[in-house]
Amino acid sequence: MILVTVGTQRFQFNRLLRSVDQLVEEGVLTDSVIAQIGYSDYKPKHYPYSDFYKQDDIAKLTKECDACITHGGIGSILNALNCGKKVIVMPRKKILGEHVDDHQSEISSAFQEKGYIQVAENVDQLRFLMSGINDLPFNTYIQEESNLLYAIKAYIQTLG
Repeated sequence: MILVTVGTQRFQFNRLLRSVDQLVEEGVLTDSVIAQIGYSDYKPKHYPYSDFYKQDDIAKLTKECDACITHGGIGSILNALNCGKKVIVMPRKKILGEHVDDHQSEISSAFQEKGYIQVAENVDQLRFLMSGINDLPFNTYIQEESNLLYAIKAYIQTLG
């Protein structure tokens, strides 16, 4: 099962949801897909979804999924990594009205540099990553108060 999550902030992320719908329609994604779509206007056509799940339910879905496709929110990324999941991140973009800045790209890059996740900037990259997800290298995430986490936390505090 593939879990798609866009977090709980009050921004749409139609681009990610449309991309996943397209990959299901194309047959690239053959596993079952379930999504948490938040405040997005786009309603998936090829997989079940809910605007929001209770915290216990999203935790259960995360533990049960084989892979997680998520926005670049630190909470969503860490939830999946802490469950030992393969994580593909599509960061939200300010220029597309998906967020107020591009901090998700910065967060995603930091995690990708450590080999914990793979990043897809568009549907073509998502197609490529998902079609070969079982062959992609993912380093095991070890939760620690590293320089990476410290820098991310410090950056998030500046957004407050």
